[in-house]
Amino acid sequence: MKQTFMKIRALMLAGMLLAAVLIANAKSSGFTYQAVVRDANGNLVENSNVGLRLTLTDQSGVPVMYQETLSATTNSYGVLSVLVGSQDTAAMNRVDWSRGVWMHVEVDPRGGTNYIDLGLTKLQAVPYAFYAAARPQPLRARANSPAPTAPRLAPNRRAPSSAHFCGVVSPLMAIIFR
Repeated sequence: MKQTFMKIRALMLAGMLLAAVLIANAKSSGFTYQAVVRDANGNLVENSNVGLRLTLTDQSGVPVMYQETLSATTNSYGVLSVLVGSQDTAAMNRVDWSRGVWMHVEVDPRGGTNYIDLGLTKLQAVPYAFYAAARPQPLRARANSPAPTAPRLAPNRRAPSSAHFCGVVSPLMAIIFR
């Protein structure tokens, strides 16, 4: 009986550990957007359902890289918070973050789809994880330049043999220190 209890306990612990690892490594498929919503008179729209249409595009507004409509509830200060990109992760992963991304924001303070255009704003802090995921290869200085080579380990030839020193040498360092 005691051994069975210990096995069940060990399996539960292993399952919880696996779940924690999976949750920690889950890829975020969006970024947080927050706004303060006011009505036409400048009054806060407090504790209300609000309709949003968010569009990711370039500066001209064309092409549409990603678009979603959301419904969010404001708090007592008129603040809403949404996760942009959570509705269609495949489309969000296709956004070309290297081109500079702008967000067109439209809102309906009454919670419907009668949107008021709030304008186009450049995302100043691009979600770099998205850019890095879409650009796994290093950039090259020129189109015809060779790909950078990884540094190799080599002994320090100037150090006495008793030092047993091993350093990193790259082709660029070899040119500089000759």
